[in-house]
Amino acid sequence: MISRELKILIVEDTVAARVMIRNILTGDGFNNIAEVVDGNEAWKEIQAAKKAGKYFELLLVDWNMPNMNGLELLKKIRGDKDEKIAKTPFLMLTAITEKDRIFEAISAGSNNFLSKPFTSDMVLDKITSTLNSMKK
Repeated sequence: MISRELKILIVEDTVAARVMIRNILTGDGFNNIAEVVDGNEAWKEIQAAKKAGKYFELLLVDWNMPNMNGLELLKKIRGDKDEKIAKTPFLMLTAITEKDRIFEAISAGSNNFLSKPFTSDMVLDKITSTLNSMKK
């Protein structure tokens, strides 16, 4: 059973997509959610959370964003010296379905991949499978 107190960060530049993801999560009982619009803002939030001792426990990150994209953020996270940051469960969200790009994200350390457009069931299933795979 996944705790609904899980600290989640949504990183998505499109307002409609961000709102949709938040609504899916809150509709399923998740209530500890932060949102940012790009990888640079995400990195600031991740560092602020670290400073507060309240690390994020799941990252839902869009691939295509301005400033720092999802893949760049993923590489920065996986390369961090703080193990709690480096091992944070990461779910890449994207409309890109090219196998080479998917392989690139998985090779860089994404724990799972969710193609847009998606349904609420798809989001919740990917979250569950991502977090369950991290327990093993």
